[in-house]
Amino acid sequence: MAGEINIPCGRCDYCRRRMGNHCPERKVLGILGKDGAFAEYLTLPFKNLHPLPDSISDEEAVFIEPLASAYEILEQVRVDEDMRVCVLGDGRLGLLVAQVMALTGCSLLVVGRHEEKLSILKARGIPTRTSTEGLNRELDLVIDCTGSADGITTALELVRPAGTLVVKTTVAGKSAVDLNRVVVDEIAVVGSRCGPFQPAMLALEENRVDVKPLVSKVFPIEEGVEAMRYASEKGVLKVLLRMG
Repeated sequence: MAGEINIPCGRCDYCRRRMGNHCPERKVLGILGKDGAFAEYLTLPFKNLHPLPDSISDEEAVFIEPLASAYEILEQVRVDEDMRVCVLGDGRLGLLVAQVMALTGCSLLVVGRHEEKLSILKARGIPTRTSTEGLNRELDLVIDCTGSADGITTALELVRPAGTLVVKTTVAGKSAVDLNRVVVDEIAVVGSRCGPFQPAMLALEENRVDVKPLVSKVFPIEEGVEAMRYASEKGVLKVLLRMG
């Protein structure tokens, strides 16, 4: 089973409009009002659960929720082979978003900071670079997955007038954004968060997205403290805990 992390109240106006992910009373697994998965057992409402085919391993299933977040972009923005798209960021989410965007046939470029992470995309034939130098506001769609307060500013420097900026980044601090640029250039800014599980599961089942290279190391639950230490090291992408 794979479980959706948002647990809406099921009673409010948002829930009645099938917008449970925005329910003001929702709980979020491991984030808000609901203990997370660093335990041998946890509970979720039955409606949050999705049966998995045998072809998807537990290690791959861990990525269904963030992969669904990547697919949410396609629910919000039309992306096709005529579009010039740039993904900013080479963390876990950036690497997943890039693979999903590549499936659309668009003209794709990924800009990150770490050659070892970008090599995962290069192995799949996805163009990458470590600098935005020479990119002169010519992109139809820019997706900010940097996890940095400066990511939106960089994205606005790259997207063309009347283009679209999708913001996946959330940061604790405040960031200054030039809203004059948004207004004058008529840029569409789209916030994007959780997404649909079904296309994410199908992509894994059909091997259209490869998440295995994103797993840096697997620890038994008994070595959880060591796993946390290892996860904080530079260059580590995803650390998993194996139960039992």
